[in-house]
Amino acid sequence: MITKPFTFGSKDTYLQFRKEWTAEYMQISQDIRNARNSIKNVQKEGGYAGFNLYIAQRNGVRRANELLELLKEAKQEAQTQYMEQKESCNVCN
Repeated sequence: MITKPFTFGSKDTYLQFRKEWTAEYMQISQDIRNARNSIKNVQKEGGYAGFNLYIAQRNGVRRANELLELLKEAKQEAQTQYMEQKESCNVCN
């Protein structure tokens, strides 16, 4: 599970973060789709999908939204760290 704080020492660490973020987001997206399909299938058969399926879907949507916000923050932080590194290198030269 991806969490804060972000420390991107290089472009490679940022790209590794993006790779992990993408994998988690894809898994959550698939879980949401599966929950929605399960709900639809149960309802087509005339049954009640149950509280657990609705909660699973809702939690997935909530985590997906958190991940999108986390990505925005990570992009900003990566840019800030990059500019600080660039500025400190210019001072050295």
